[in-house]
Formats: sequence, structure tokens, C-alpha cells
Amino acid sequence: MQDDKYKKLIAVMICVGCICVLSVFCSLLQLQNMKHMENRMTFMENMLLAMNRIDPGDKSAEEVIRMNADGTLEPEQYADSADVVEVEQDINMSGAKASAGEYDGMTKICLTFDDGPSIYTDDILDILDKYDVKATFFVNGKEGYDEQYRRIVAEGHTLGMHSYSHDYSKVYADLDSFADDLYQLHTYLYELTGVDSKLYRFPGGSSNNASRVDMARCIQYLNAKEIRYFDWNVSSGDASGGYKSADTIVLNVMSQIKALDADTIVVLFHDASGKSTTVEALPMIIEKIKAMDNTVILPITDDTDAIHHISVSE
Repeated sequence: MQDDKYKKLIAVMICVGCICVLSVFCSLLQLQNMKHMENRMTFMENMLLAMNRIDPGDKSAEEVIRMNADGTLEPEQYADSADVVEVEQDINMSGAKASAGEYDGMTKICLTFDDGPSIYTDDILDILDKYDVKATFFVNGKEGYDEQYRRIVAEGHTLGMHSYSHDYSKVYADLDSFADDLYQLHTYLYELTGVDSKLYRFPGGSSNNASRVDMARCIQYLNAKEIRYFDWNVSSGDASGGYKSADTIVLNVMSQIKALDADTIVVLFHDASGKSTTVEALPMIIEKIKAMDNTVILPITDDTDAIHHISVSE
């Protein structure tokens, strides 16, 4: 008889425990659903704002505001976010201050870094800070580098997009894959930094031979989204053909700069693991450029003349 009482007591305790666990689970599920609804409302607000900005007769604009069944904007037709963090009026949509013609008549040199963030991003930022130089970072989507993304923006550099995965077979499989990857990176950077980046560099450049989709279609897609793309006209060579010493990188960059007759010079570096000599070369390159007459180092902004390997009309 006593054993039956214990068994009933244990059964009751198990039932109570199950009810408690189920209650906690339901509460967590409710919170998740509330978050989903909040995100959905945000997308709805963006959609309505987009509708107010478009020409009703523009078919492409109608596509921009089409939504999926779950309330999210389709990746290949995402609209500009309406919730960009408030910044000063002279800040462009990629984070850095616009020059507003201050350096007209001077040779403008833009130092750009692809493939980051990496273990060397903080070193690069420290060097740029030491020399009071602003640069442009064309980044990928990487976990574990939240502070580096934010530091790029906080210290006045331009934040550009360089594909989320940097996997050519995925990014360039077709136009939908390109659009999906772009949307993923744009959203990732916006959520981390508040920057609505409008700047892109194609993996391999616009003239790459790896894409399975016609690059003209990718360029037209970016044009339709008012996203500017930049190639380069000076390469450091730090990503080609094995080890490059710091002295070789300095020689590559400076010899090309001196030989190039252009108002705007965009230099390609890589912010990636294994590129320690790029970090070593950077102070020497900055010092040599600063010693040049009528020359200034600037980040890419809305005022920067585009450097394209190939160009396509809208």
C-alpha cells in the first residue's frame, strides 16, 4: 500500500515536471514568434516606404517590393532599408565621409583591402590610424569578427561588399545565386554595423573568367539596385603566385602608381590569413605616397570616380 502511494507521488511529480518544461518551451516559442512578427513588420514598413519612392509605371520597381509568403522581401528584389542608423550628412551610404570636391585637381589614391576581416584586420586598422589614413574594406561574411566590422565603420573607413561566401561556384552559378549572396552579405553587414552598403567588388573583379553567368547581367543587376562596383588599376600582387615579400609588394605598388597617368588610383590589397607581408609593406607604401606631390590618400566615397575593368550601360 505504501509503495502505491510513493508510485502515485512520483507520477504526480513527473507530470508537474513535464508541465513546467512544456510551459517553458511554449514561452520560448512565443518569444520566437514575436521576434518573427517584429521582423515581418519591419519588412512591411520597408515595403511601404519603397512604394512611396517608386514610379508606378516602372516594372522593375514593382518587382522590388514583391514579397515572399512568409513576409520577407525576395533576396533578388530587396529594397533599401529605412532603418539605417542616423549619421552625419557628409557620410555616404558605405560609411565613410565624402570629400565633396575638397581634393579636386589632386591625384586621389584609394587603398582597398579584399577578403577580410581576418587575423590581420586590427593590425591594418592600427597602421591606418597611426598615419591618419582612411581606406576601403571589401569584406566577406565571416563569423567571429563582429568587432572588426564595427571598428572599420567606427574609424571612418568605407565598408564595401565582396560577396558573402567568396565561393565562385556559388556566387557565379547564376544570377539568382549572385543576388542571394549579395542579399545575405548586405543584410549581415547592416545588422552588425547599421551601414547600408552601396559598394561592391566582384570576387576576381568584373573581368573574371570564372563566372558561369554573364558578368554584364550581374553589373546590370547592381546598377538597378544603385550599388556601385569598383575594380582596381593598381595591384599589390599579394595574392598572386605564392609568397611575396614586403619589399616586392612595395615595389609592385609604387612602380605602378608612378607609371599610371590617372586622377583616381585604386590599389588592391588583401586582408586575409597568410598575408602578413601585406601588413609589413603597408607603412612603407603609405609613407612613400604621402611624400608624393599633389597626391592624397582617400577612401572610396560617392564622389570617387569609378574604376571598371568592364562597363555596361544600365
